[in-house]
Amino acid sequence: KELEKGGGAEVSGEKFIEEKWDEAKTHFILQGFKGAPAKALKNLSDPLRKNKKTTVAFLFSEEGDKVSLLACATDDLNVDAGKIVKEASKLVQGTGGGRKDMAQGGGSQPENLDSALKSVAGWVTGQLGA
Repeated sequence: KELEKGGGAEVSGEKFIEEKWDEAKTHFILQGFKGAPAKALKNLSDPLRKNKKTTVAFLFSEEGDKVSLLACATDDLNVDAGKIVKEASKLVQGTGGGRKDMAQGGGSQPENLDSALKSVAGWVTGQLGA
């Protein structure tokens, strides 16, 4: 129950996790959670979208042979979360999409997750025009 609410998710130490600012003071969060269901990722993203400014987040979870992905962006940025998730989902042999401010997806090839995560940083940078 706690995990479904977004609490109790174990941060993955195996995957690339990054939190940084660019020169424009955009907060970029790339965070992994072991075994977190897709609903938990959404619940974890809600405070990021509502309580922060100039933030882009890409959250992911790996559970068995499934990967869950979520991207979100605050309204003050020209970043399309739907496009980010759609492209990242393709790399893990899945599908995804959603709104400009929040999108979800997933796939069935967790072995391709590292490649998808590296690509996400490039897509975000490209959408920010950096």
